[in-house]
Amino acid sequence: MKLLVFLLSSILVLNAQAVTIEFPEEELARESVLPIFDNAIAVKSRLVPTAKRFELGLSTGLGMNEPFFSTLRYGGHVGYHFNETHAVVLMGQLYGDGLNNNGDTLANTVFVGERLRMDFAPQTTYHFLANYQITPYYGKISVFKDFVMNLSLYGLLGLGMMDIGGEATPVFNAGIGQKFYVTKNWGIRADLGLMAYQGLNYFLGSGGTQSPLIDVVATPGDEPTAVLSPSAFEKEMNYDLHLSIAVIFLL
Repeated sequence: MKLLVFLLSSILVLNAQAVTIEFPEEELARESVLPIFDNAIAVKSRLVPTAKRFELGLSTGLGMNEPFFSTLRYGGHVGYHFNETHAVVLMGQLYGDGLNNNGDTLANTVFVGERLRMDFAPQTTYHFLANYQITPYYGKISVFKDFVMNLSLYGLLGLGMMDIGGEATPVFNAGIGQKFYVTKNWGIRADLGLMAYQGLNYFLGSGGTQSPLIDVVATPGDEPTAVLSPSAFEKEMNYDLHLSIAVIFLL
């Protein structure tokens, strides 16, 4: 009897092993799966909301590649945030007057009986920009163990005007920046931008002639006696790399 039961059990096991169960391939689990998030929100509760708010700022900065004139600049901006990502910012800066070390050296050093009187060259007095601002990142940074500062990274793209010796010229601007928020209303803003514009070539006069700034030392009376007009110089594409730091207030 026991032998008969054993034989029957073995037959059933062999038959079960011979059965192959197949499932459609699309119903099988993949080796890796990706979670699905609907309406993912990176930051659920922002400490510093900016949507529908105005931003005011006072800034100071410098021209990082200015070859001849003062690199100091100061001004301000006003902006409006349509939402947490998109904003428009109007910026303006006045330029410091006078020459830097390079310009002063050119104005007072004689090269082969000539010197370039940069002290009579038309200078840039201000620029004004209307920028579109996009802020793809908002987060926090822990500066010290018990102190957390909110920050945001953004990009700038815009157009504007620049005054060179009383003559206005259009400007294209692109840049990046970062804000550090001290409170919900106060913060610090740092901008690094590059402006492209049709500027002056101080080494060539209009039409490719000799620069009117050249003073022939051996011929008294040839030196310029007043600041020259921008129209006296050859035009060329110039690029201005500028950095500014601003204290900002959100309304």
